[in-house]
Amino acid sequence: MSRLHLKVAVVGDKKVGKTSLILALMDQAFRETYTATPCCDLFCRQLGTDGAWMDVWDTNGDDTDLECAEMFISRATVVLVVFDVCWTPSFVACDRWIQTVRQRIAGATIVVVGAQCDRVTERRVPAEFALGAVGGWDTPYVELSSKSGENLQALVALLEKSLPGS
Repeated sequence: MSRLHLKVAVVGDKKVGKTSLILALMDQAFRETYTATPCCDLFCRQLGTDGAWMDVWDTNGDDTDLECAEMFISRATVVLVVFDVCWTPSFVACDRWIQTVRQRIAGATIVVVGAQCDRVTERRVPAEFALGAVGGWDTPYVELSSKSGENLQALVALLEKSLPGS
């Protein structure tokens, strides 16, 4: 049995859907309400059937608390930078989050995640615009909905490709 282990950190502004995304990754039901993440929380899940594990660190969206969370997420293999497609300032902040991650977590793969893509009528960040900006950041991009599950498996597949030896 494999002992592969993937460590994922999830960062981004407050209230963009980080915890909902993680709960969806953990195969838990979507919640309409939630309790704010204090500094960071840890979730674990087995990937596939080969015994590989994924630890997912949820941060609270406050970059001043990132120093507190850094001791937990500093060895992340993958960092998901999450923004809400219905809130433009959260997308603009992705540049700052990416720079912070590149400075503090050397060697991690960064994936930008546009959350809440099911809220079509409320959308403020067009997919084409996000794709163009992400190209400049040289990171993969996935849009998904934690509520409907849309594109969630695409993110899981991307994470599985990040396993050592994949």
